[in-house]
Amino acid sequence: MELEQVQLPRLREWIDTAIDAKQSPHTIWTKVVLVRAFFNWCVKEGFLNRSPAAQLDKPKLPQRIPKASTDLEIQALLQAASESLLPERNIAMVYFLLETGARRGAVASLELFNLHLQKRTAIVITKGNKEIKLFFGEITKDVMQKWLEVRDPRQFHSAVNSKSVFGLTADGIYQAIIRMKEHSGIQRPLSPYVLRHTSATLRAEQGIDSSALQQIMGWNDIRMAEIYTCMASDRLKRRALETSPVDNNSSFASHHFQ
Repeated sequence: MELEQVQLPRLREWIDTAIDAKQSPHTIWTKVVLVRAFFNWCVKEGFLNRSPAAQLDKPKLPQRIPKASTDLEIQALLQAASESLLPERNIAMVYFLLETGARRGAVASLELFNLHLQKRTAIVITKGNKEIKLFFGEITKDVMQKWLEVRDPRQFHSAVNSKSVFGLTADGIYQAIIRMKEHSGIQRPLSPYVLRHTSATLRAEQGIDSSALQQIMGWNDIRMAEIYTCMASDRLKRRALETSPVDNNSSFASHHFQ
């Protein structure tokens, strides 16, 4: 078949065949991306005037939320931070990531003039070049203060602004957490991304409403927050049933069957 003969309906039939064959959404998504890239290249090289795949829709991928870190894993990470070459920085960074739930890029963007310890707030630039305010408690304030007391911009990488609070790029933050995770012996995945979801999970378990959680986490869609609040409700229900004062008391159960 000549390139000019390939039209959108034919491409849609090709995708429908993959769906009927029960190929995974990820496989189909990859196929659409590749065929779009191919026809875009054909247009760029002058083989076609326009791409027949421009309107070929990608399937929605299932949204997977990583498992939140456990209390023991967080304790192990903090212990590894305390044993690192820069314990004050790494302890402060772990607490800041966990409490604010901020993305690593946002944390990397934090500069001294936007960190207000006494007010326990910080202003960062997050996804979509959006400015947001973060909030943190007394413990995080205290460990941040300890870090600022020993912070030395002369030790920062040349690519990092001297006003940077942590002195790390987004990739640097990722690598620092991974090194601490490996030192701690934690087996499950643990990264700034996992700490962000751990933060959201812990807030949801404490009963925060979806609207407030959405604003704190900086999500554009409230449905993301609702996923967490529903998960927290499900866990609470399971815990309530597991600790039922009636079902777990044999004397109550025996009375029921009399």
